[in-house]
Amino acid sequence: MTPPSRSLHRLSRSITPLLRHQSRHSTVPFNVVQRRCTSFSRILASSALANPPEHIRPLPTTIPRIQLPREINSSIAEKSTTLQVEIDGEWCSYDTLLLRDMCPCPKCVDPSTRQKLFNTTDLPTATVPRAVQVKAKGVLEVVWNYPEEQPHVSHYPPDLLLRYSSMKRKREFRFPAPRQVYWDGEMMRDNMLRVDYEAVLKDDETLHQLLMQLHLYGLAYFVNVPSANTDGKELINLAHRIGEVKQTFYGKVWDVKSVPQSKNIASHLPSH
Repeated sequence: MTPPSRSLHRLSRSITPLLRHQSRHSTVPFNVVQRRCTSFSRILASSALANPPEHIRPLPTTIPRIQLPREINSSIAEKSTTLQVEIDGEWCSYDTLLLRDMCPCPKCVDPSTRQKLFNTTDLPTATVPRAVQVKAKGVLEVVWNYPEEQPHVSHYPPDLLLRYSSMKRKREFRFPAPRQVYWDGEMMRDNMLRVDYEAVLKDDETLHQLLMQLHLYGLAYFVNVPSANTDGKELINLAHRIGEVKQTFYGKVWDVKSVPQSKNIASHLPSH
């Protein structure tokens, strides 16, 4: 039996002369077609990079510059529990126990699952650096005082240190979306979003605009929702654009009605 790789090789050798033969009878040479396809791909790629979608966070274009203070040796000798690092001219302080806890090396974080491989409580509270230096590409190397026989060595990329340099940066990294807005009627007169039913179902940009509106204000209006000669699945169709609709013993959707002497168990619950 012929191996698949050999068969593909024979197929490519048989097709290439055929394409070149056709190019001799064509007004556009074969190699010109190849160049045009490559150029068109480059145009598409450059256009996508020049105008990325709004929901994609931009990648950093420069590496933060890291420097250590002149008195770093005396700070280590005093076993200080705070490490000072200058990042792009801004002085940042790191708790040494926190810094050791966020070590990204393969011994501390599984390279595949990114799961932490030790407990914070396993570290001594007196964990402090034994030596500190800035390596190539601004990587901060810290040699710890624990374990004493074989001290652990951590390497921190500049962007990781910058991410945890302040509460504001940590919050922006963990919660990149804007914070919710507490609104009133006057504010919503100018900020109420009205979205077309069909546009939400078919257009991803409209869906993204709707999701951002719901995240910020928690309220939006749908217009042009079919109300005649329908299968009654308009609400499910909209919900499916946002996420999975779970099946319950009531069904996927149902009408909530207030009736006297209700037997529903929810009637005995307080406001919720």
